[in-house]
Amino acid sequence: MSTRRLALLPARRETGYMPEERPPELEIIFDELARRGPYASLDDANRALETITRQYNARPQAELGGLSPDQLQRLLTDDWTAPDAALSLDESLTLDELAGAPLLADARMMLDYVATHGPLKETPAHNLSRSAVADLTPRLRVLAQRRHLEQEAEPPMRRALNEGDVYWLAPLRHALIFAGLLMRRKGVRITARGRELLDVALAGTLYARLFRTVFYELDLRLFDFQREAGLQPTVAYTLYRLGTCAREWASSESLAATAWLDTAKGPRRQWEVESGVDLRHYSLASQVLYPLAAFGLLETRTLPGPESERWMEVTEYRVTQLYDRFLRFNLGGNRRTPTFPHL
Repeated sequence: MSTRRLALLPARRETGYMPEERPPELEIIFDELARRGPYASLDDANRALETITRQYNARPQAELGGLSPDQLQRLLTDDWTAPDAALSLDESLTLDELAGAPLLADARMMLDYVATHGPLKETPAHNLSRSAVADLTPRLRVLAQRRHLEQEAEPPMRRALNEGDVYWLAPLRHALIFAGLLMRRKGVRITARGRELLDVALAGTLYARLFRTVFYELDLRLFDFQREAGLQPTVAYTLYRLGTCAREWASSESLAATAWLDTAKGPRRQWEVESGVDLRHYSLASQVLYPLAAFGLLETRTLPGPESERWMEVTEYRVTQLYDRFLRFNLGGNRRTPTFPHL
């Protein structure tokens, strides 16, 4: 099913499609147009087609997670900062309310570090120096969260680490630069806006700004070995669906089937098709689920594999209370209300 609303199509005797070539949604439209005929004139047919198309675009569809094409269009195209956006972010949350968001803690830590020690020297490749990486790494809560998820002990510092060796460190720096909170000018230094958003009273504003930056400005395919291109442009749909599909613990595999728009998925690789597996759910975990956990919007747990295959661990996710407090969906009859059966 198309992710787009159907544009109004002119009624014609010859549509340009053979019946077997028509997309399913056009079959529905033209079948209904034929059922309502005959028409006295081409204008009458066009008016009927306009009505049928409008009704189709307003009708909820199971393939779209219960949304109508009109609602999906709004969800995917509205500016998250607009007053009546289909998805908006609550910037009024306090630092205490955001205590479960490791990425916010790391952002505040890095801003404070740069404010105190900056400007930080960069390598010729414009990365942070190894000395800065050594200072920052032990303080990163997202890194500690990842080690806990993977049940890893903190490794001994046997060698100096580059910025790219540390999970989320380079993306965090880039996010702070894209958000206008850090800048590169004779090293990495904090901006006036960055100093302002260090204010405890503005923690919610900083959090929302980081969220928009990560999902709008960063290319999340950096975390994805399969390079799925369709996830990020449709992430608002995934966020909407996770609020329903991840109320209880769910694996990335099950969430890929329910919270990822089918038409946004790239094709499976040939060897996956031949072997009957679908590994695209790893892209959902890398591009969306891990970042949401870093924002404290999902919690995670790791389950062992079956007795004979203990190494086959499964990571599961479910939304936190912060999810409904921060993300607001306004889609008319599809407005979601918070329910937390696991509290």
